[in-house]
Amino acid sequence: MPKRKTEARKNSGEISLYIGPSFVEAWESVVLPWFELVAATAFTQSQPAVVATPFATDGMFLRHKLLEHGISLLAVKFLTPAQLREMIVQDDACMPLREHLRLLLATAAESIASRISADVDLAAIAKSILRSPDNLLRTFDQASAAGWNFQDIGAPVEREIIQEFQRLVRQCEFKLVHEADRDALAVARSAPPRFSHLLSIGFTAKHWPLWPLLQAAVSFASRATVVLEYPREQTRAADESWIGMWEEHFDSAAP
Repeated sequence: MPKRKTEARKNSGEISLYIGPSFVEAWESVVLPWFELVAATAFTQSQPAVVATPFATDGMFLRHKLLEHGISLLAVKFLTPAQLREMIVQDDACMPLREHLRLLLATAAESIASRISADVDLAAIAKSILRSPDNLLRTFDQASAAGWNFQDIGAPVEREIIQEFQRLVRQCEFKLVHEADRDALAVARSAPPRFSHLLSIGFTAKHWPLWPLLQAAVSFASRATVVLEYPREQTRAADESWIGMWEEHFDSAAP
């Protein structure tokens, strides 16, 4: 049997954390019973039942398993992180498309390249980012999602570009993903539930940037179940930290 920890939240919701050695064991003792319960009660709930998985293929795999057991899926929504975000982020949050962010970052790099044109080496770096902004945008996303300030960790010319990029983002009244996720988490702590049941499964330490979003989703559920696997040898330190974050979240959620 997997390890189980259950805490009552301040709004009387229930959160359950399961940690087991494999999906097979979790399926038999946690996941299948969860779907059996939800399939029998979901139609009587005013809020939807939701399954959050890292990728759409994970949801397809679960659907296939459930069809083998003859369990109805009509009342259950299978959501990827992007779809989950659409359901819980505030309606007034203006979320830019990735293409818009690339354009703004390229514009920022062009502006900085013109400003520092006298320094050939730094201008060359800025022009390189102008031609291919994805790498810097990805690094900025990861640092921001982890709660770091890019101005403390980036190279000097990159810091200037990111500073100009953030000015352009604010000027366009856009809200970046990590900002929207943290705002959703702050709202979730005192808002009424949006989900009757939530099952979060398949997320590991490599999904650190999604931590605020997953926290918010759990907080928005009347009954939330989180399934984790024991740390793998190849990534033990990161996995143990990931599990520790969930356990701390459960402790802080207790009344």
